[in-house]
Amino acid sequence: MLDELLLEISKVDLEFEDCIHLKSLKQNEDSLYLTFELVGNEGVQKIHPWWEVQCHNPRSLNINDRYFYDFAVFDDHGFLWEYNQPVFELYFRGKPEDARSVIGALYLEHVHLAGDFIPFGEYFNKLVALERLLNAGFGLLSEGPEIMMRAYAKVLDRYNMSPNLLLRGSPKHWSHTRQWILDNSKYYVLSFGKSYVLAANFACKKISKSSFRE
Repeated sequence: MLDELLLEISKVDLEFEDCIHLKSLKQNEDSLYLTFELVGNEGVQKIHPWWEVQCHNPRSLNINDRYFYDFAVFDDHGFLWEYNQPVFELYFRGKPEDARSVIGALYLEHVHLAGDFIPFGEYFNKLVALERLLNAGFGLLSEGPEIMMRAYAKVLDRYNMSPNLLLRGSPKHWSHTRQWILDNSKYYVLSFGKSYVLAANFACKKISKSSFRE
């Protein structure tokens, strides 16, 4: 996908003086364009320092760094779950002896699986407070990607709360026509420093210094 650029990056020493510089970012209707410079490459191996990465059909991005020391593409990442995984609803029936103990167990399972990429509470029922819902003894606990819903279901099962998973379907996204549409595309995430771009595909090409999009 970005093999040529990744090969060039592997030639520089990102643990010491070398780094990658995000020079510019431009977007049109269906693509995002990032230009990068490999900075400080004083080694014996000759590299091409200027690159453009085209992000096809971008869905999400968060740009925090201009200079960074890591660069990778992932096809399995917490950022991708709500785009690549089927959506499930998780119901339960059974009142726990200690609702707060259940919440603590759900939190630990969430952090174990998602770390801090997804806030705890992201997928829970927003219509009622979690502790109150659990004390009610039944209802819709959460809705979200399969991997998270199955993890929550295991917690409920440990507390004898009879979890029940219902498939809602494929993920949806909000289109430029201002409507929700089903999305069966496979997405990837490009991660660099504390920044990321989530898109359907990535392509790279060598560019000259004078052709930077700025």
